[in-house]
Amino acid sequence: MSGWLETLAGLAPTIATALGGPFAGLAVKTAERALGVGQGDGSDGAIKAAVATGDPTIYAQMQQAEIEFRQHLEDLGIERERLAYADTASARKMQTQTKSRLVPLLAILAVIGSMGFAGAVLMGYARVDGALAGTLVGWVMNDAKQVFAFYFGSSAGSKSKDETVATIAQKEAH
Repeated sequence: MSGWLETLAGLAPTIATALGGPFAGLAVKTAERALGVGQGDGSDGAIKAAVATGDPTIYAQMQQAEIEFRQHLEDLGIERERLAYADTASARKMQTQTKSRLVPLLAILAVIGSMGFAGAVLMGYARVDGALAGTLVGWVMNDAKQVFAFYFGSSAGSKSKDETVATIAQKEAH
């Protein structure tokens, strides 16, 4: 890691980490805005130059940018969770209203088919290349996981998500 990036990681670890990932553009824009530098082109050159100066005011500005960036990511996460919850809730509501027998039948077939396929591959009855076998088994097991999540809820993370969504709904109601 270069010197300026190590310094940045000490000041704003979330921003420094994001520079190498899918939120790099957002991280750069947040840092540029806090520092009052850059052309908004998504390049980290202006941030690099500002951090390299060693100016203590830059350090304070980067720490403020870190706080803003974390808050923005948190806001995005909550929105993503809310959308995922709304999608599942609408599918469950449709099933309770229509009482269709097709959905449970397809769910049973998906689970039995997934388990049967995984068992056949793992016991050697179905011959599939090594890497492809893992991919196919993972794919069909994910389908079974989605069926279980639809009918029984997904996980402890789902409980946390439900609490977050309930909190948001209460805030919006007031």
